[in-house]
Amino acid sequence: MAEDLKGVPGDGTRQMQNLFGAGDENMRLLERLLCVRISLRGGEIVVEGEDERAVDRAEAIIEKLMALLMRGERVDTSLVRVAVSLCEKGELDTLDTLFHDVVATTFRGRPIRCKTV
Repeated sequence: MAEDLKGVPGDGTRQMQNLFGAGDENMRLLERLLCVRISLRGGEIVVEGEDERAVDRAEAIIEKLMALLMRGERVDTSLVRVAVSLCEKGELDTLDTLFHDVVATTFRGRPIRCKTV
């Protein structure tokens, strides 16, 4: 069976480091959960796999995580798991609302957000 290959443009070294995580743990988890291969080639994230739907889902999740990073959110393995779960349900766009809803504000003005689904 032919492999499907897609690229997601990267936005800077710092964002890529945060996206991939320490020791590439975030992308390794995404690879394991969706049965795809993710690599960085020439500043572009390349997603490869046998199943085109899995490649498309991985690409959508990576783009959503990059958007969260650009807004200053932190990406970790728990967020990757939530993103995969939401994507499988077809509700990946609800990931944005998790970070917009502020539950409370600390006395220093920092927002407290609910991150459970």
